[in-house]
Amino acid sequence: MLNRDLRLRVRRFRALALVTTLAVYLLILVGGIVRASGAGMGCPDWPKCFDRWVPPTDEAQLPADYQQIYADRGYGETRFNATKTWTEYLNRMLGVGVGILVILTFLASLGLCRLSPGLPFASLGALISVVVAGWLGSVLIDTNLAGWAVTIHMLVALLTAGFLILGLVYARAASSTVGLLATTRLGTLFAFVLLLSTLQIALGTRVRGQIDELSQGGAMAAEWLSDLGAVFLIHRSLSIVVLVANLVLIYRIRRATLSRGPLHTIGNFLVLVLVLEIAVGAGLYYLEMPPVLQPIHLLLAAIAAGLQFGMWAIFRSETRRVM
Repeated sequence: MLNRDLRLRVRRFRALALVTTLAVYLLILVGGIVRASGAGMGCPDWPKCFDRWVPPTDEAQLPADYQQIYADRGYGETRFNATKTWTEYLNRMLGVGVGILVILTFLASLGLCRLSPGLPFASLGALISVVVAGWLGSVLIDTNLAGWAVTIHMLVALLTAGFLILGLVYARAASSTVGLLATTRLGTLFAFVLLLSTLQIALGTRVRGQIDELSQGGAMAAEWLSDLGAVFLIHRSLSIVVLVANLVLIYRIRRATLSRGPLHTIGNFLVLVLVLEIAVGAGLYYLEMPPVLQPIHLLLAAIAAGLQFGMWAIFRSETRRVM
């Protein structure tokens, strides 16, 4: 049994880690909004914005030759737009807030080393990931939102959330003594589902990059949707494979568990999220890519990945204690 002080520390860590995880998902949503609104280059430099720590609110606050200045840096199409600039700037400020929360979560985990040695390492992983994500923010600007940089940035954000979720599972395991699984023969299936979902997200970010490239000419979506190519077709078809693989995984978990537990609840929610994600994806295509659906599709994909990782972490924790 844990003493009162240790139980209090665990509760504080779990509360802080949960808030931080939710903040990461909020940042992913806001990042999707930035991309869908075309505000990604609203601040054409890093870490400042138009060479200011607080961006301007009017073009008159910039040098008269600011467009030439940024053209010399490789950004020939730069034109100040207050809405896009402040959308991107607030996205960056939210990123700073997430970074602070991750640091606090890591510090809170240090007092729990003896209780769960893996817990501070999971928090350290989140800290390293968020630092890498911040550095990738500068790479995005330097490469003018290159597709490969956007994909890696998204995957690192998911990795940050994954480490935080792992920390939450470690904290739960440290204060619980009940193992739920009757078998451990699910590891390979979990690995397959996680890799499949990661591939699907990577393909999705590539499709988003193609959409940006095809829509730059100002043509209507109906004119270029048919030109998305093989990556889009694979991404669309793979969504069904991802859903079926997750249904098989959830069925196997239900067959393997001794009693109802968190894996059952998470599995039910995961199916709902995946169905909604496929529905929103279909809406994006048949409604000709409405901007309002784009960040929702991204957020649902991120939530699904987090739920899958959380299920794997709980599975791993429970089977170890059963063994």
